[in-house]
Amino acid sequence: MKKNDGDRMNKVPVPTCFLAFFLSVVFTAAPLVYAEKIPDFSSFITTSSQGHIDWDQGLIYGTGHGSIKDNNNSRARAMGAANMAASGNIIKLAANMNLNDTDTLQSYGKGLIVIKLKAFLQDRVHSQSYVRQGADSYWQVTRVAHINGIKGLTSSVLKLISPFPAQKMNERSATPLDDEEKPWLLVDARSIQGAVVAPALFPRVVTQEGRHIHSLRQADQEAVIQRGMARYVTAKTSLANGWTSQRLVDAILRHAGILAAADTVFAAEPMPKSKRRRSFIVAKAEGLSGLRKTNLIISEADARKLQAEDNASAILKNCRVIIMSASPIGGVEGRRLDTLLASIY
Repeated sequence: MKKNDGDRMNKVPVPTCFLAFFLSVVFTAAPLVYAEKIPDFSSFITTSSQGHIDWDQGLIYGTGHGSIKDNNNSRARAMGAANMAASGNIIKLAANMNLNDTDTLQSYGKGLIVIKLKAFLQDRVHSQSYVRQGADSYWQVTRVAHINGIKGLTSSVLKLISPFPAQKMNERSATPLDDEEKPWLLVDARSIQGAVVAPALFPRVVTQEGRHIHSLRQADQEAVIQRGMARYVTAKTSLANGWTSQRLVDAILRHAGILAAADTVFAAEPMPKSKRRRSFIVAKAEGLSGLRKTNLIISEADARKLQAEDNASAILKNCRVIIMSASPIGGVEGRRLDTLLASIY
């Protein structure tokens, strides 16, 4: 019987054996990347009836409708009305954004900023569709404006409230930042009891004693304009086995197009002189401060480490900061990280 089995084995064509071996390797190796439970993460998105703000990508989306019957049954006029409404809703969304821990753009300087928002914001069409509902048919248009960048909202706001000299503001350039490969900071604010961090254009990282570690006055002007003070993301689940904060932040940065590759050096490990770590991790924020709950409080020990890192790599000065929060109320469901890994790994 054994001999017959062996004879049959010997009769199997070589290519078939090779294929079976290849498939066994593929399906055995695949779980090394995909089998583990991967945390959900997504952009921190705040929503309202006017649209939503993506605080990770730095974009404001306004949506407007243009009724056919309310525009003399003209599709062209209805589309124009929808575009105007969408642009107007971007202005409304921007007006309610937190500027810092005490003001929104609308409240700062008795309306100093909000009066000029229409001139500040340059938006474009993101999507448009014609919805057929008989006599109630309408155009729906979504327009989008940038928060960061030379033509973004932040750049214009800084002209009015800037701590930077006016001459320096006029001399800024559009040269892309070239420090993406240097260390990044991830502040994990998910475990703060009874509160969700409120995103702002100019948030601060402070110590329990109130000492400022990361603020607008300490940041590089070009980095604030192009990158923003911080990116905001959300994560619903705890970091799974094998998914350290270091590995997660690298995945987020690669998804955002900031990193092309990942290191496996962890913040808690001694750093060899010949190899700088890619990300510096603060395990968690201790709490929130400020009238609008936009400031993150960290321990004095973490603050000292961060300042030492900042002296070496300008991690804070150049705004290489990610704030990870629990999901915001009214947030938009994000894509699971495992659906993104195919393009990351």
